[in-house]
Amino acid sequence: MGSADEETLNNCEESLSGSADEESSLQVEENSPQSNTSTYQDEEWIASAKNQSKIIRTDFAGISSARESFDADVLGKWGQNLVNDTREAKEENDNYTVSSTLQDAQKQWVLALQDYNKAGKFIVTGADAYKNGHIISATNDFRKAATFVKTGTESAKLAAAYVEP
Repeated sequence: MGSADEETLNNCEESLSGSADEESSLQVEENSPQSNTSTYQDEEWIASAKNQSKIIRTDFAGISSARESFDADVLGKWGQNLVNDTREAKEENDNYTVSSTLQDAQKQWVLALQDYNKAGKFIVTGADAYKNGHIISATNDFRKAATFVKTGTESAKLAAAYVEP
């Protein structure tokens, strides 16, 4: 690979670097306490959000691994997994009615899922653009993905903060 190709690859990797660094923030959801509200589905929603968070963390681990080796095919597949898993998490989330104590947490969780979904879409289009030799487009898509990961992570942290006592 020539130095121009290596520089291009490094630019793409740098654009995506925010994705891998943000995955640990999803773990905040894991340590959230359970509510005892019986008239609402608070406990069930928290359990569901924890489960979905684990699945999404797996997607980010795959994205991180593919980014480190910069395997565009694998990166695109993990990006698509993120799209699918966040869509399913949002659909599952919509099945729960939570008490007023957790409504802000649920709203922030939905915002996180929406941003992670957009990030996944930009990872997929960035990987495809890279494979087709459209390096500038790929770099721009990876930057957008990193931005959505960052904002999604901020929302996930807020969701976890609302759940904490």
